[in-house]
Amino acid sequence: MDERNRLNLNVEEYLQESDVQQRIINNVQRVHSEITITIGRAASLFGFTENQLRDWEDRDLLKPIRLSGGQRHYSYTELEKLAIIRELIDARYAPGEIPAHIDEIWSSATVLKTRQESLPGSTEHFQEQVTIEERLERIRKQAFWRYFVSRTLRLTLGLVCENSVTSAGIVLPLTGHADLTPGLLPKDLSKKGISLIGWSGRDSSFSTFLDAAPSFEYPSDFRVVPLQSSEGSEQAVIALLVVPREMRSLNLSEAVVGTVQRLLTFLCKHLSEWDGAFRQGMQDVTISYTDIYSNAHSPDTILQELAEAVVALGGDRLDGSLRWRYSYILQPQDSILPLHQRSLVVQAKSKNCPFKVGVDSLYPYDSSHSFSLRAFQSGHIVCHPGILEEDASCEADLDENIMCPRIAVPIGGEDGQPLGVLYVVAEPTHAFDKSDQRLLRLLGKMMEELLRVYKVRRQVMHRLTDLIEKPALIDKAFVEFESETQFMYDFEHLLFDIKRRTEEFYPEFATDGSSEADEQLSSSIDDELEKEWVSCVAIDIDNLGRIANKYGDLMVRNLSREVGLRILGQFHASIRKPETYKLYHVSGDRFYILMKGIDDEQSLQDAQRLRDALAGSYHIAGLRSFIEQPTLPDGMAVLSDITVRLAVTSYKYNRLLKILKEFAKGRSDAAAIIEVRKKVSSTLDDVLKLGMDKGGHVVLAWDHPLHRFVAYTAKNATQIVSNVNEGLISV
Repeated sequence: MDERNRLNLNVEEYLQESDVQQRIINNVQRVHSEITITIGRAASLFGFTENQLRDWEDRDLLKPIRLSGGQRHYSYTELEKLAIIRELIDARYAPGEIPAHIDEIWSSATVLKTRQESLPGSTEHFQEQVTIEERLERIRKQAFWRYFVSRTLRLTLGLVCENSVTSAGIVLPLTGHADLTPGLLPKDLSKKGISLIGWSGRDSSFSTFLDAAPSFEYPSDFRVVPLQSSEGSEQAVIALLVVPREMRSLNLSEAVVGTVQRLLTFLCKHLSEWDGAFRQGMQDVTISYTDIYSNAHSPDTILQELAEAVVALGGDRLDGSLRWRYSYILQPQDSILPLHQRSLVVQAKSKNCPFKVGVDSLYPYDSSHSFSLRAFQSGHIVCHPGILEEDASCEADLDENIMCPRIAVPIGGEDGQPLGVLYVVAEPTHAFDKSDQRLLRLLGKMMEELLRVYKVRRQVMHRLTDLIEKPALIDKAFVEFESETQFMYDFEHLLFDIKRRTEEFYPEFATDGSSEADEQLSSSIDDELEKEWVSCVAIDIDNLGRIANKYGDLMVRNLSREVGLRILGQFHASIRKPETYKLYHVSGDRFYILMKGIDDEQSLQDAQRLRDALAGSYHIAGLRSFIEQPTLPDGMAVLSDITVRLAVTSYKYNRLLKILKEFAKGRSDAAAIIEVRKKVSSTLDDVLKLGMDKGGHVVLAWDHPLHRFVAYTAKNATQIVSNVNEGLISV
């Protein structure tokens, strides 16, 4: 605050400024840390003898400061500890029962009390007066930590307990007395003091919160194990796992533990930045999601409460009773089937609903008589004022109250893919008007958002161990193929090996000599490497943009996978031994093949065979990823007249060596190797573009005698093509 502004404030206003208050607090804390009193004064303040204080010092209960001359002095912190000891002795606790870290126990207890007293709505919650801008800034800072901390614990527990639908937790002690050695009993967990807890419920929900002294109502239901590798790693244990007593051994790999410990260590390091996001009031974080395919019998709390809210929002009748009897939410089970063939199961219900969650279902063969199925399939609300008793046999919905008005509201479905149905049954005297329909549509929007989030969260947590075992692989559809990163490594390693072999037999190659000596050396090296070849083939699918525009990106992705599998099948069947080639998936529809020991003529023949083998029809799943769910034969689309273009470059080892030496001028060996590999890749990509200009379904290969690329069509017609990257190819 500058001088001019300060003069405009009275004393009360000045002392309310945040920077002024902080400076005063800092000074008070400094005094607290520096002021001390003698042992005699400390003893008299609390009614103890000096000998008692000396005895407690011997047991490490007190830690006075020794000033010059050896006299004991007690700091403000030690005086606080004496106040705690005085209270305990007055309560008839023996000195031997008081632990050495009693100050930390007191701190934990006061934190818990502070959290309880700072609940929203209490007077204390609003004592601190800050501007809206300051509050928003705090919220923004805490938002990241609330998200990051809760997701870190969730992912950690997901890795540890993957595929185990159970109640389990992770405990991260935050005090200095966290002994995490094996053998800790659940009933002793509270001794760890303030801890960060991540807890996975049986309904797949996940909660994150701080606890001053973690404990269980039934400790014998659990066992506590340290988060450590079963492979005998010497990594420090920084967290505990709480699992059901009957759960099998975890057998955690060092890779899993090492990965999550990096995240947990980061949390501990930044404790002062995020603990306020959980410490100030009851700010526990819960992540809910329902997996209707594997856990349908466990109702979701939020959906259940929404079903209850629907009934309450229906309003009251004149006698005070509710106008709507009950509601329930149905979701499809068989998402692999077409929309009109999917059955619906009760996923949540209000308290008066007579049906069972996860059990009672509607089946598509009843759709002509079922309001819920008709609403689900049609994308319209189906509303009925009730039916006459003599027509009761016509109604095949779940409801036994068939004389009552009822309404079925699709959840979602604007994109043609409904997520479920909200079904409400009213009292006989009530009809659902447009205002009711509008209200139910809004509630349906809430349910839609929730279900979409649940679906994404379920997908995110699916097969987490795969990212530990194969961290570089994202799309599992391409697990059979090597990556572009592997191609870069393999080709650079090949160049390095050629250089190493040359320098091993010809040490003078690494030095610059006379031009005559260089010529003699080159001749010797040529003789050595003349017969060794490496060939690179790039493959691209023709007219992919047209296919994507017509069928969508998922179809293109699945087509690319099928092309890759057909390439592998062709190699396995008739072309090369596995040790002579590698197939790499380098982008959406592009593949590279690296073939060692294959000369230019043979690689051209192989490429022509591939061009012909890859042409034709493909049966593709166009609506879903095969990774998530299998596609039935009837759900496969047939793509006809698919063609590919191929680019082929072949190099003798001595040619690569000369190129490498040329690029090494003014560069390090490592930089030269990288540049050569980049040139080889860019050559393949540029030649594929030329193949597109030629109309596709063509092989373009470098002709060494002509020093040109030549296009080979399916009819064995050839055409000379302009140079590409001549600086690399023709030297």
